[in-house]
Amino acid sequence: MQAAYRVLRFDRDFRWRTGIQLVPIEGDSANNFQLRMEDLKAAYEMAKLNNIRVEGLLLTNSSNPLGTILDGDTLRSIVAFTNEKNIHLICDEIYSATVLGKPDYVIMADIVDEDRRSGGGKNSLNLNLIHIVYS
Repeated sequence: MQAAYRVLRFDRDFRWRTGIQLVPIEGDSANNFQLRMEDLKAAYEMAKLNNIRVEGLLLTNSSNPLGTILDGDTLRSIVAFTNEKNIHLICDEIYSATVLGKPDYVIMADIVDEDRRSGGGKNSLNLNLIHIVYS
């Protein structure tokens, strides 16, 4: 149900006026609706096979309506994937204020700060591809 809700909401917010095509990444209750990298990669490859030019990934952290959060390792993997594919990452953290008390909650700004503190280098993040919104 969560995946259907999110697609409908994003469909209204993003597709109605722009005509872009949304490709959902389905969640599964067996893993508490956590985004798995293999599912992200499979959705990306399926879009490419269907001649859909992927320009970005939109995710919510924490998710609505379940409130599940993405762990830091998953966020780092997502950022690495979007940078490798040269696609935008739009991270909607509107509900972050409701989960900030959780010690394991990592926001996208934390990932960006880690990259800055590490000095970047050849594996540095392309900050022009990372967008944090609180919509």
